[in-house]
Amino acid sequence: MRSISRLWHPSDNKRLGIKTVLRLLPQGSAWIFREYDMRNRNACAGRFALTARSKRLTTLIAASPKLAWRLRARRLAAGTHSPAWFLNHAPALHRRFLLKSAACHTIRQGLRAARYGANLLLISPIYSTASHPKQRPLGLLRARIIMREIRKKHQVRFIALGGMDASRFRAVQHSGLDGIAAIQWLSRVNKTKLNALERNTYRRGASQR
Repeated sequence: MRSISRLWHPSDNKRLGIKTVLRLLPQGSAWIFREYDMRNRNACAGRFALTARSKRLTTLIAASPKLAWRLRARRLAAGTHSPAWFLNHAPALHRRFLLKSAACHTIRQGLRAARYGANLLLISPIYSTASHPKQRPLGLLRARIIMREIRKKHQVRFIALGGMDASRFRAVQHSGLDGIAAIQWLSRVNKTKLNALERNTYRRGASQR
């Protein structure tokens, strides 16, 4: 699998507008267009992906392989993302992409996603998060166990999601993860720090992998 972005953003337009996200993300970052109920979703995805390409951001489209494939033909999308509820839909088409991400909350879920062709798993929630206050966080120890068991059978990368902030980056970096994903935190950090994160925080062959 090719090298991947270190900094990711799963879109949540109600919490942090996509236009703001595309302005904040540094070159080389990646984002996932989710917004399942957005009016004129396909057209909006195309416009946002065009903006992202102009900034050299990697775009993935969630829960719509056909849309992702059309945008890929225009060189606007690099792949697709499968939420947990979407994994049963069009797994054969899902395999046609080079970059295929999926949600991962448990070992079983991660193994299932990998069998369907996912090569990048967003493991969450690592820490408690405002978007899912009642969901028990995995913590780094449990996350490492999940990653270890899945990597015994599949070659996949892992992105940490849930409760990310500057104070937690170092701990996450040394836990075998390939990158981090953040939502609201992006609005609370300056562009210089984001650029530094994308360049320096995650290096291939991180320790303890």
